[in-house]
Amino acid sequence: MVHFSKCSYSTAMLIIVLCGAVTELHAYPGGVSGYTRKSGTAGCSCHGSNYYNTTVLVQISGPDTVIVGQTYNYTVRVSGGPSTKAGVDIASSIGALTPVSSYLKLMNGELTQTSSTNYVSGGVDFNFKYTAPTTAGNQTLYATGSSKKYWNFAADKPIVVRTESSTLQSNFSVNSGWNLVSVPLLAANMAASTIFPNANSSLYAFNNGYTSVTTLSNGSGYWARFSASQSITVAGTAVTPKTITVNAGWNLIGDLHTSVAISSLTTTPAGIINSQFYSYNNGYTNPTTLEPGKGYWVRVSQSGTINIP
Repeated sequence: MVHFSKCSYSTAMLIIVLCGAVTELHAYPGGVSGYTRKSGTAGCSCHGSNYYNTTVLVQISGPDTVIVGQTYNYTVRVSGGPSTKAGVDIASSIGALTPVSSYLKLMNGELTQTSSTNYVSGGVDFNFKYTAPTTAGNQTLYATGSSKKYWNFAADKPIVVRTESSTLQSNFSVNSGWNLVSVPLLAANMAASTIFPNANSSLYAFNNGYTSVTTLSNGSGYWARFSASQSITVAGTAVTPKTITVNAGWNLIGDLHTSVAISSLTTTPAGIINSQFYSYNNGYTNPTTLEPGKGYWVRVSQSGTINIP
């Protein structure tokens, strides 16, 4: 079961921190609160730095941009490592947190596991809702995950809180069979089951390997299978800034809400794209334009961003 020791990891408007270990003699099996930077603790002992292990994978997924006062779905996925159990302590300095996963609960204004949670299909998805504050600004999500007594940090996830509320619509089509798709607008609910309710497969993202995801992000591409050709409509707000984060190597990305010529794209750092773009329509092709709702493969020489004009 999960044993929490006092942890902290940087400051932010929104902080998610997990510190845990699985021991024969268990403490806090039903979760614990008050172990984030919000509580004034400093440092992260987590059973000692010897248990820091990069084979434990911790990923935060959900919208990069949100609207003041609205509620959105987020997921912290813990996988890798010894592949046994995981737990969380989720805290928010501004805004309300609500559990979605049955193995999360509210404790002293924070979210934590109801009991040590067994891996399913190689990991645990901790799903929850975040209601943005009524004031615009920048926030950041942080996460730390444990597998058995080993732990690792997630990459920081910045979030922009905007006042814009005008709703747009984006329409695109999918074919029968496998498709590369994306989410071109920031929808109020970014759950895969809401955006693509007729998909007859899980949605698969790519990050040095495929991962089944339940919460989608703008700028990412996904494999999805459909039983018949159909039109998809996504309602939401425009994504800003118009940048797509990429990692060194192959990336599966998605266009945003407008078509854009590939020749007009820039990158930061400059010149990191070192392949053609590949789309999929019962086979791979090399497009000259990125289209909303579609997904694309591209390789880059180092981590950075693709900038859409």
